[in-house]
Amino acid sequence: MIDKTRKEDPAQWSYVYALYRLADRRAIPLLHELLSHPSDSPSTGDPSSILFALKTFWTLKEPLTDAEYKSLLQHSDQRIRQNALDVAAAAGKNNVCAAIQDAIVSANLNTKSKSVETLGTLGCGTIDERFKLLSDPDVTVRAVAIQLIQKKEKDELLPIFQHAVSDDSWIVREHVAHAIPGMGRDYALILLQKLM
Repeated sequence: MIDKTRKEDPAQWSYVYALYRLADRRAIPLLHELLSHPSDSPSTGDPSSILFALKTFWTLKEPLTDAEYKSLLQHSDQRIRQNALDVAAAAGKNNVCAAIQDAIVSANLNTKSKSVETLGTLGCGTIDERFKLLSDPDVTVRAVAIQLIQKKEKDELLPIFQHAVSDDSWIVREHVAHAIPGMGRDYALILLQKLM
C-alpha cells in the first residue's frame, strides 16, 4: 500500500486514507514525502490526499517539518490550513508560531480565528502581540483574542479588558463577560460596572 501511495495513481487519496485509518508510524516518512510536493487528486481534483495525510499526523501527534508548516499554512485551500493548525496544536511544538503569524494575514475569517486559538494553545507571542489582536478589524479575531489573553496573562488582564469592554461589538464584550469569573473580585467589579 505504501508503494502505491508514491505513484501518480488516481486512487492515491484512498491509499492515504487507509494509512490514516491504520495510524501506523511507519507511514510518516512517506507522508512527509507526499506533503513536500502537495497536489490535488488526479481523480477528484480536490486535496483529499493532503487532508488525510494531515489527519494522520494529527492522530499520531506527529509534527510537520518547518518547511511543510510554512507551505501548508499559506495554501490556497483553507481546509488544508486549518488541518495544518490542528497538527501544530496536537504536536505541541511552538516552533511554528512565526509561520502561523505570517499566514494570518491572508487567511479567511474562520482560519484566522483558528490561527489565533492555535497561537494561544502553543503559548505563542508576547503580551504586546496579543494585545494587537484586539485591534483586528474582524470581530471574531478580537473575541478569540480575549480567550487567548485570558489564558496567559492573569496579572495584566485588567488594563487589557478595560480596553476590550468598550469594543463596538457585543460579541467581544460578551467574551470579556465570560472571562470575568476567572478574575479577582475587585477587578471583576470594575469590569462589570463598565459593562453595565
